[in-house]
Amino acid sequence: MKTRTLGAVAASILIGTSVLIAPTANASTTASTVIAVDQSGVVIAQDQTAQLQAVPSAPRAITVTTEPGTVVTINAKGVKAKTKTADKNGQATFANLKAGKTYTVSTNNDDVTVVPVINVGKATDLTIMTTDRVGTIDATWQHKATKARGGESIGYTLTATPAGQDAANPKLEPISIEASTTEATLAGLNPEVIYSFSVTPHNALGEGKASVARMSRSLADITGLTGPAKPAAQDANGSADGNADTNTPTPITPAPAPKPGPAPAPKPNTKTIWVCPDGYGDVNGVCT
Repeated sequence: MKTRTLGAVAASILIGTSVLIAPTANASTTASTVIAVDQSGVVIAQDQTAQLQAVPSAPRAITVTTEPGTVVTINAKGVKAKTKTADKNGQATFANLKAGKTYTVSTNNDDVTVVPVINVGKATDLTIMTTDRVGTIDATWQHKATKARGGESIGYTLTATPAGQDAANPKLEPISIEASTTEATLAGLNPEVIYSFSVTPHNALGEGKASVARMSRSLADITGLTGPAKPAAQDANGSADGNADTNTPTPITPAPAPKPGPAPAPKPNTKTIWVCPDGYGDVNGVCT
C-alpha cells in the first residue's frame, strides 16, 4: 500500500475488518492522505487530487490533470514529444495529436497512457426485426467504428420510445440498453404499442448522430403475439443474461395438434373385366 504523508510520519492501524486509516500525530498541525483499504488489500477509496490523469477533451486533444506547476511530457512512437507545465488548476491540454494513437503521459512521479479520438460520427441504417418472443425485437445498424473514433471503446445506446399514449398505458417509459457491437436484442416492449427506435453511438468525447426507425404497426398486429412481455436484463451487447426466473422471454406455446377424425370407410375391391360385345367371340384373348 502506498501512503503519501504530509508533515509528520503517520502510523497505519487496522480497525476491525473494514479499513486501514493513517492518523496524524497532531490533527491541528499535520495532515495526511488517507487511503481506505479492505482486509484483502484492495484499495476502495483514495485521494485523487494528486494523481496523474489524462482524458480526451476535444477532437485530437487530451487534457492532463496533476499537481499545479508539474512538468508534463507526452510522447508516442514515431511522434515528437511535447512538454507543458500544469496551470494553477493542475491542468495541461495538448492539441493536434494523432487520433487513434496511444500516447504516454509522464511526470517525474507517474505515467499513464491515453488515446486521443475524433468525434464518433453517426449511426445509419437502423433496422428493426420481429422475433418469435412476445415484446422482443432484434436490431441492427451501421457505424464506422474506426480506431480514430475510439475503436473497441465505442458504445451504442439503443432506445425504444412509445410513439403515443393511450388509456390502457398512460405512463409508458422508454426502454434503453447498451451495446458494444452493431446489433442487439431488446425485450420488454408492450406488443400493443407503436414505438420509435433510435441508436446513438458514443465515445470519450460524447454522443454522435442517432439513426431512427419508427414502427407503422404494433408488434401484436405484425406477429399476432400478445400478452405481457417479461423484461429481460441485458448485457452490454444487448444479450439476455440467461436468468430463467427474471430474464427469459415468455415462451411461445405451440397450438395443439388437431384431433384425428374417423378413419375413412374401406373402398370395395374391384377388378377390370374385358367382355366382347354381342356378335363377337373370344378367340385366344382377341374379340373376333
